[in-house]
Amino acid sequence: CVLCRFPRGAVVPGEVGPSAGRGGVVRCQVPGALEGLTGTPILVSVSFNGGVDFHPSPPSAALHLTTEPVVRSVDPTHGFSDRPTTVTVSGVNFGPKGGDLVCVFGAMTSPATRDPLDDGMVTCEAPVQ
Repeated sequence: CVLCRFPRGAVVPGEVGPSAGRGGVVRCQVPGALEGLTGTPILVSVSFNGGVDFHPSPPSAALHLTTEPVVRSVDPTHGFSDRPTTVTVSGVNFGPKGGDLVCVFGAMTSPATRDPLDDGMVTCEAPVQ
């Protein structure tokens, strides 16, 4: 029986992929008890003998939780046909500071700039389409 032990005492069943223990894969469902640890490296211990022994993962294999971004508003909702339009996107979970963000307009992308005073706001240029 394969088990995965997460911080805060959560232990969940795991499944073994091809050649586990020799460069293979162990899959475990991340428990909801880890909410609030987003962005923090999480070391997971794995047991291959039903929890008798747990083997810690090396720091290089730490789990990094992310949450889905949520867009709350886009302003303006219409743009110009003859020139680029500056668009402000407001929401949450846009990723870590310093991460690359882009806005997608149809098949075109535009780099997004995070507001230095508000992590939940980014701006980008909607290209002429």
